[in-house]
Amino acid sequence: MKVKLYRCKSDKKSTNRELEFLHELDDVEINVEKPLMRLSFTINWQTYENKGYPNYIYIDYFSRYYFVDDVIRKSGNMCELVCTNDVLYNHFNKINNINCIIGRQESIYNLYIPDNQIPIQNKRNVVTKRFANEFNREGSLILLTQGGGR
Repeated sequence: MKVKLYRCKSDKKSTNRELEFLHELDDVEINVEKPLMRLSFTINWQTYENKGYPNYIYIDYFSRYYFVDDVIRKSGNMCELVCTNDVLYNHFNKINNINCIIGRQESIYNLYIPDNQIPIQNKRNVVTKRFANEFNREGSLILLTQGGGR
């Protein structure tokens, strides 16, 4: 099978990938552990090293992209690349074409959409404390506040 080696400069959680093509390998024998999700293959260590330590691959036969999760040195100047399926990038077009309302999001929210999982508390706390001594009756005033919050 043909395997294209890349260097991925993007975050794994992003659907947009910044890929730098490094090299293409022909006739690679791939060991599939779980169908299309996890696989490994063995290549020459010099190829891996000279091609810039790829961390991302594309396999033409499966039409899928994979992250290189681990590189295991083998005897005979070989190394095994252990890879997992990049589900986000493989389904990039489907994800970007979805029209929907997101129920949960980390930092963007809409106050008009009810969300019972947001811990919101609107409570006024007033504490009055008496002092041991009296103040000057000419209008002295002491105001104490304590701020809290985030």
